[in-house]
Amino acid sequence: MLRVVRTHAKTQKQMLRTLSSVVRTHAKTGPSALALLAPQQAVAWTYGELEERALKLAKGLRELGYQAGSIAVSTVPNTAENLLLHLGLSHLGAALATVKDASALAK
Repeated sequence: MLRVVRTHAKTQKQMLRTLSSVVRTHAKTGPSALALLAPQQAVAWTYGELEERALKLAKGLRELGYQAGSIAVSTVPNTAENLLLHLGLSHLGAALATVKDASALAK
């Protein structure tokens, strides 16, 4: 699980946040703000759109049996879909390991 660690200057408390919680916060506070721009894929998603897509994907992944603690392995390249897969899994408390070559999985 990807975590963003921030320290508040006044309290020096560390706050651990998942990637999905960061996107969720932005989707609530500024849903129309641009979250992802991938011109090579003709993708321009706002935080609201990204969160909606991630929640739909998370639902489908849950139906396939993914849950908190699960680790999915994917060969999806560094694309908008890869980020979406990370977010969907993060919503479940699961993680994604991306590999370049699926043959590495057989070793």
